Amino acid sequence: MRLLIGEDRLKQRAGSIIPNFRSRLDGALQVFDRMPAEGRGVADVRDQCCNIFSGLGIWRQEAASLAVFERLIGAPDEYHRDLSRVIFDLSAWLLEEDEEIRKRAFGLLERILDALLAVARAMDATLGGRPFDTLPKQEQERYGGYLKNIDEIAMRLYLNSGAVRGTPPVDIQVNPEFYQLAKPLLEKLASMGHPHTAHSVIDTLVHFVPVDPPGVLLLIAEVVKASSAHGYHYEQLGEELIVCMVERHLAEYRPMLRERLDCHAALMEILDVFVRVGWPQAHQLTYRLGEI
Repeated sequence: MRLLIGEDRLKQRAGSIIPNFRSRLDGALQVFDRMPAEGRGVADVRDQCCNIFSGLGIWRQEAASLAVFERLIGAPDEYHRDLSRVIFDLSAWLLEEDEEIRKRAFGLLERILDALLAVARAMDATLGGRPFDTLPKQEQERYGGYLKNIDEIAMRLYLNSGAVRGTPPVDIQVNPEFYQLAKPLLEKLASMGHPHTAHSVIDTLVHFVPVDPPGVLLLIAEVVKASSAHGYHYEQLGEELIVCMVERHLAEYRPMLRERLDCHAALMEILDVFVRVGWPQAHQLTYRLGEI
């Protein structure tokens, strides 16, 4: 029996993909329950099962598939590999034309993120500041699995946001609705200090500056503060991104910086983090703050 819903069909309605979905779903449930967590060929089969659950759960609100989601979210340690596949599948529907499907995809993605953040923070508390490479291998794999999935969510939001690396074209389209749906997730991701995750979040937020200039600036300040504890401010790509963001605010949103002291303070805090490292461009921008 073929379980796979091909990746090239992810954006099609589950009803058209699986006309006899009940028999396929029953087969997927049986295979998923009997399949071990690891072994040769196991990952591909479990991915195919999760693909079916994702399609039926989001498009049809099918009860058994929704129950699988509850099981995965309730035990992110045991099912971190399966959650990774669900995150990938959900990302295909973040720009779906059907508004209800979009909201369901974002909603489930947020629930997964909440579960991952909860277990990651709980493990943070038990580590007691010990370096990651001194942890037992099993704990490294557990913690690494959480961080990888959290980072995957940040990356999927970035890839679907319409943002582009480097200097964006002046006529690039900004999707306000995507920002509103993604903002709760971006706010939660802001506290993650991992540099790669932080860069994806900031890159996504910079794209939405025209939609919410003060909100984006304040949230970027939170990301910079959290990630600087993990060395993000030493990254050249981070410095370049922040400099472009600050220059844009100085050029286009100067009245806002004059009128809102919280935004002005956030901009100075962001620059201060990068000035302390010694980045020349960040240091030069501090002199321009006098223009405000």
